[in-house]
Amino acid sequence: MAKKKSSKKGNKNNRPANEIACVSSFLQSFKEIINKNDKDYIYCFRGQAVSNWEINSSLSRHSTLSNSSKEMYEEVIKNFPSDFHNINEFEFNDLAKMQHYSIPTNLIDVSFNPLIALFFATEKGKGKNGVQSGIVYVFKIPKEIDGKEFVKYNGSDKIFVDNANFNETLFIKTDYSNERIKRQDGAFIYNPTNDNLYEKKWIIHRFIIQNKNKLPIRNELAMLNISYRTLFPELSEYHKEIEAKLRN
Repeated sequence: MAKKKSSKKGNKNNRPANEIACVSSFLQSFKEIINKNDKDYIYCFRGQAVSNWEINSSLSRHSTLSNSSKEMYEEVIKNFPSDFHNINEFEFNDLAKMQHYSIPTNLIDVSFNPLIALFFATEKGKGKNGVQSGIVYVFKIPKEIDGKEFVKYNGSDKIFVDNANFNETLFIKTDYSNERIKRQDGAFIYNPTNDNLYEKKWIIHRFIIQNKNKLPIRNELAMLNISYRTLFPELSEYHKEIEAKLRN
């Protein structure tokens, strides 16, 4: 049975939380908080290896690049013109591809599959004060805000308009032409202004995975065919699965 954790009022993690030790307890708790009849919302999930890490985009972690992202993307496009649209036609799909190649972007990865988020929460990591527990965040994303479309299912929308950055936070569902996004059932939160996602009340629940439970859960996930091999199509990532097998 999942163990409930308390949280102090006013804390940035002031959301309901369960501590889980196995996949079955995760799924049982998950079923209790998801309302399938919520037609006005989309549920998605994000796993992080360390529970006290912030939820940030890669670009927000590179303060020296945050004000010159367009110039950085132009440089990438100039060197790889066959891989991306030109800057005036630059799409969210292009941004997702750059994220795939570890180029800093304003995108935050999420998945529609809670077990894939759980996989990433069981990665090794160490945060502030030696914290090694992982975490899965459950997002409940509104399809509309103040009558305006918030969820975009078409990744072909242009980002740069009249030389200005598209500056609204959005939930983006890009196309599945990228094999990694397809395998990870992925989507993105586009956060160009680095908004505090805790304040938006989209996070409705947290699952905490203590370090001692990471490897057993990872082994259970492998039995369900969720592993580096199935989530990452590239040879460059497959070595992680080999290393994990040798450690067991």
